[in-house]
Amino acid sequence: MPEVLPNTIETYQAAVNSNPNSAEAYSNLGWGYYGQKKYDDAAKAFRQSLTLDRNLTDAHYGLGLTLKESGAAQDAVPEFETVVKLAPEDANAVRGQMLARLARGHVNRIKNGDWGLDTGLVRAAS
Repeated sequence: MPEVLPNTIETYQAAVNSNPNSAEAYSNLGWGYYGQKKYDDAAKAFRQSLTLDRNLTDAHYGLGLTLKESGAAQDAVPEFETVVKLAPEDANAVRGQMLARLARGHVNRIKNGDWGLDTGLVRAAS
């Protein structure tokens, strides 16, 4: 998930224009739009990313957040559930665990109204 800076959209759009078959470029563009709360544009970019690579975890997570923020929380659930399945395959194991946990929390929040992130945590002795 890239950082959103001034001129981000132009930078990411240029990357898409120079490599229209790059799922990562579209995902980055989606994150740029998401950071600017342009949810319709973000959803389009994330969906295009996923047409190019159905297993791009960042695009599923971004689309899930975008749908949730735009008021389509129930539509976000399958995206977050896909993240839970794909994230453990992340090359960075810690990042994968974090994304899976966050996605699980979003699903819990949408379905039950509670993040439910305390389950299975090991707490430090006081």
